[in-house]
Amino acid sequence: MELKIPPPIVAMFCAVMMWLVAQQLPGLDLSLYWHVPRVWRLTPALVLLSAGLLIGLAAVLSFRRHKTTVNPLDPEATRVLVTSGVYRFSRNPMYLGVLLMLTALCIALANLGALVLLVVFVVYIQIFQINPEERVLAKRFGVDFENYCKHVRCWI
Repeated sequence: MELKIPPPIVAMFCAVMMWLVAQQLPGLDLSLYWHVPRVWRLTPALVLLSAGLLIGLAAVLSFRRHKTTVNPLDPEATRVLVTSGVYRFSRNPMYLGVLLMLTALCIALANLGALVLLVVFVVYIQIFQINPEERVLAKRFGVDFENYCKHVRCWI
């Protein structure tokens, strides 16, 4: 099952499920227990959405600049170990960007079920995408990748 489902599809599935859970299980709506005006939820949600988009775009542009693949299903096609730009702070800024966007949706929905799906996304991506990718990168780049992992965290 590793590297079989493109991460954008996984993210879209989680986003749709978050929305459906929020619609179908209103009893899990945190705004029933935690009275925060909608605008106070939407403002941080928009900030996180913007940050996620910017981080993801910066990561893709870094890969393009280094002329290496952005295809998450084919890590063997990686030509260069990118360690500059946003990759100085996160080994997986594309997934971090998606996580921030899903977190924005979670905040906007204010639903406990959406929060559970956020955790499901992180666990799934870590196990079925990041771990296999990093195994390939470790084989391909050896000590350079090992040193990079010592200095840069997986997510943030």
